[in-house]
Amino acid sequence: EHKAYWAIKQLNLDAHLVGKARLLKLHELEEWRERAYENVVLFKARTKSQEEQGGGSDFTREFRMNFARGGILDQHGRPR
Repeated sequence: EHKAYWAIKQLNLDAHLVGKARLLKLHELEEWRERAYENVVLFKARTKSQEEQGGGSDFTREFRMNFARGGILDQHGRPR
């Protein structure tokens, strides 16, 4: 009986603290999503400017081909 009471006591966390922790995790995930979106925008802008200059078209074409095949390949053509 004492062990059952102890287990219930351990699992009975303060709902207010749990709610705050969830909210913090949610905000952290939102920040990661925003950073990922910003990185995509920066990558697209950089590759677009390189393509306009004529120096980046081979890089982007190779990257897209490797990515479409299922991942980035190492220098010997094997998946990383």
